[in-house]
Amino acid sequence: MNLVDVLANRNDYTKSASDASRQLAFAGIAAIWLLRVGVDAPKVPDDLVPALGFFALSLALDLLHYVIASLVWTGILWWKEYKKVRRNKQFLISGWLNAPAYALFFLKVGSVLFGYLLVIVYLIRTWGLEKFLAF
Repeated sequence: MNLVDVLANRNDYTKSASDASRQLAFAGIAAIWLLRVGVDAPKVPDDLVPALGFFALSLALDLLHYVIASLVWTGILWWKEYKKVRRNKQFLISGWLNAPAYALFFLKVGSVLFGYLLVIVYLIRTWGLEKFLAF
């Protein structure tokens, strides 16, 4: 295995994780919609509003992740074109240029996971399952 293989694997897994977190955020929003309470004017339970916020935050971070990463890579492209670097010439870039994209990646995945944790806690309390989970 070489660095090209490592980078390809990393790219595959982060793309899959991004796709999964996006789908899970939408599924979380749908689940909260199904858990609405009330007859005449159903509303989202107050305990689920933070979870809904984390799912929405994850989707916003997802968009920001791709916008920031594309701006960084476009900036690198423009800079290298300005410096008249040939298209097939190898060059190194600082790993710090990817730091904002990595931070946004971990924040969006963490946001979805925390949203689901809040939904699970709500369901445990609502269904009275605390007594079965006591240690």
